[in-house]
Amino acid sequence: MHRATLLLSIVSAACLLAASIGSAAPTAARSKVGEAVAARLAQMPRATVVVLLDVPPIASFTGDAPARRAALAASADAVLANLPGSSYVLRRRFENVAALTLDVDARGLAALAADPGVLRIDLDVGGHAQMEEAAPLARVAEVRSRGFVGLGVKTAVIDSGVQLDHVDLADSIVGQQCFCSSASAGVGCCPNGQDTQSGAGSAADAHGHGTNVAGIITGNGSVAPQGGSPAASVVAIRMLDADGSFYSSSDIVASLDWLASHHPDTRVINMSVGTNALFEGACDNATAWASALAQAVAAVGANGALLTASSGNQASPTSISAPACLSGVMGVGAVWDSSMPAQTFLGCTDTGIVADKPTCFTNSSAQVALYAPGAYTTSAGMGGGTSSWGGTSQAAPLVGACAADLFQMQPSATPAKVKAALLATRAQVTDQKNGLSFPRLDCEASLITLDRVFANAFD
Repeated sequence: MHRATLLLSIVSAACLLAASIGSAAPTAARSKVGEAVAARLAQMPRATVVVLLDVPPIASFTGDAPARRAALAASADAVLANLPGSSYVLRRRFENVAALTLDVDARGLAALAADPGVLRIDLDVGGHAQMEEAAPLARVAEVRSRGFVGLGVKTAVIDSGVQLDHVDLADSIVGQQCFCSSASAGVGCCPNGQDTQSGAGSAADAHGHGTNVAGIITGNGSVAPQGGSPAASVVAIRMLDADGSFYSSSDIVASLDWLASHHPDTRVINMSVGTNALFEGACDNATAWASALAQAVAAVGANGALLTASSGNQASPTSISAPACLSGVMGVGAVWDSSMPAQTFLGCTDTGIVADKPTCFTNSSAQVALYAPGAYTTSAGMGGGTSSWGGTSQAAPLVGACAADLFQMQPSATPAKVKAALLATRAQVTDQKNGLSFPRLDCEASLITLDRVFANAFD
């Protein structure tokens, strides 16, 4: 296309968007659409958006999951039916989440904005792994010595996948899936070259981050140090590409949505991933895609799962990434696990390093639930050996491993009860970046707390 013609098309699309929204319902329609959407459409013919649908909340369907899924499907079908056929490409729809992910042009966006079945439309966002010897400080070994090793507890790791034949992990894997999108709809970074893959081989790791994270939870200790809950099983979900990044937040939504439907007995879900966007407080209603994430979290939470996520490594004293910023997720920051010389790592320099000192790179805010050792952690690695990583990515799965051990001790415990036990520890740390104090993971203390204090149906 001639450059002048292309520029005219872009300008025309932007004008059509503004005119269509403005003429239909100026205030209501505009309020539905995030500012970044129009800006993207002024630059490109289509934008990847998350569309939040107007469906009653999960609480309205308590005990009747099939009815909620039917309502979600009907709502999604109705919205899609109102769109001009050539104005969009459907990327993802969900079983348990009232949202759609679409590539839309200006005509499609105008139709969505005018649709009463649509609550909000925001540009989708990407992110990355929260990456670049923790167990003793967190007293995980003491819990293992008591016989609590995650036996009978199913966990899930949403990450870059795992090395499927790693001797430390192969005996723990009970499910695999991949949701890994790219800028081109339908094309992705799953092993099959598409954006979705199921079954054997779908969670093969091409990066290494997920292998390290999974080993922290359930590594059996054949090669690398033993994980915190070595007898736990794991569902491996790949949503990071070979560079440790993700294109679409809806891949996290799809991962949780799939777990809610296909592995409802999952008790612990770890997400050592985070958006590039940071949030100061609870982000559940911040954008359409954050609301979709919150619904997905609620869906697995209703099945009895506790979720952990890394707070991020941008050294922010006020804000953390999603999904850690969601109210239904335990956001985890990192402390150093021992004394060592000054370290320049992940964009900042720490001096006077001692055990329990919060790392300078940890994102911190009042939304963080607790801190845990996260620098540096040796675990399973690509090639069948070991790997050493540091970051909030390593702190979060250690909390998840401890949670799996607590669920073994009390299989009927609710996530709220286990979370309360994790937070009820005398170990406290203060982050010098903001002066806020946080509990620090002490798994043995949490085990004792759960056994003694919360034994009588505390919730």
